[in-house]
Amino acid sequence: MPSPNAPVLIAGAGIAGLTAALCLARQGFSVTVFERSPEFQAIGAGIQLSPNATRILQQLNILPRLEGKAASPGHVALISGKTLKPLLTLDLANAGQRWGAPYLVTHRADLHAALCAEAASRPAITIETGSSVVDFLAKDDGVQAAVATADGGHIVQGALLIGADGVWSSLREKIGAGPAAFSGYVAYRNTISSSNQLPGILRSLVDETKVAAFLAPDAHLVAYPLKAFSGKVGTGFPSGNAKKQIAKDSQPFKESINERSGGESLNLVAIARGAAGEASWQRSETNVSLPSAFGLLHAELAEFLMPMRQWSSWPIHAVPQGVKWSDGARAILIGDAAHAMAPFAAQGAAMAIEDAWALASCVAANRENPAAALALYEKQRRPRIAAIARRTDANRFAYHAGGMTALARDTLFRVRGQKMLEGLDWIYGFGAEGR
Repeated sequence: MPSPNAPVLIAGAGIAGLTAALCLARQGFSVTVFERSPEFQAIGAGIQLSPNATRILQQLNILPRLEGKAASPGHVALISGKTLKPLLTLDLANAGQRWGAPYLVTHRADLHAALCAEAASRPAITIETGSSVVDFLAKDDGVQAAVATADGGHIVQGALLIGADGVWSSLREKIGAGPAAFSGYVAYRNTISSSNQLPGILRSLVDETKVAAFLAPDAHLVAYPLKAFSGKVGTGFPSGNAKKQIAKDSQPFKESINERSGGESLNLVAIARGAAGEASWQRSETNVSLPSAFGLLHAELAEFLMPMRQWSSWPIHAVPQGVKWSDGARAILIGDAAHAMAPFAAQGAAMAIEDAWALASCVAANRENPAAALALYEKQRRPRIAAIARRTDANRFAYHAGGMTALARDTLFRVRGQKMLEGLDWIYGFGAEGR
């Protein structure tokens, strides 16, 4: 299907788009990625990378680039936000042995920087910043993409168009799918320099060795270690600049992403019901206060959280299950553009990474038949995404339970104990040999 004269076109140079570019290049395809931002920026904070994601990142040479920038927590601890009583602690120390790949936490900007650096090293990948794919036309011999830039725009010929432009995807509408919908929840993010800032009993519950989740009615808080990021994701690539310019700037690019303050911090993510606010690609607000739901937690936890004013908030939007992913011929959505979901299972980035790997494999298996490649991709991915969405809903129900439901949840945790890991095998072991 693709040829050197007809690259695969990708809209969006985020985690989904860059991973797709790397997966396709690995299969021998040439790729052009269009990124609407004029330069890469350090957006977001911590990200959890479960073994189903790190297994693929290892194959793409990304894990070596994260060395020294990612932490490998030894445990996941679920704790009552009302009593501070530990409810369940799952051992992740043997994640590599059990699932064939490590469980990592890192700064989202470090992951993005690693993907950017690896893409810049691949001759088959071209990246154009300051360029947005605004429309497309599928044809028998390929696809035409309309690309808007600061100085106008142009038409690009490609073999296939991949929409990896996130939850607010403009290509989703062009394919005929509906918009993302507000989930009813808002995420609040913050960081503290170390667990030493925590008062009293909290210091024994939250540290740099674990992912800790405090569960409460209608709200929960997650804390996990995060190696500090203080550099830039990349230098400013002028609009329209592609592989040639990135290659020339590769040394400054690498230096800029490796300027770090060092040490570890704790990433805090609080989620509760809230208002939708304004739809945005980035933060909706910064320096906000937590909602009153967190004031109802254990007094020591509430007294620590509520005075903090450095929170950034994002209204969580999701794409309804069952929407169209493809035009059936030459265009396909992946990642959040296709199936954004709330972060209750911490699988958003992992699903984007899995999507990229699966799509590249399907395209490689059907080089002369793009429609068959897209059909095979959807056949493979839709059941998996639907199952993860169900797990996400189940986690939301469990994390935010109250009353007798919370008592039943706590009893289940106590009775099952480490056997709860079995319920993660189908998620984390996906793609491992023998699974």
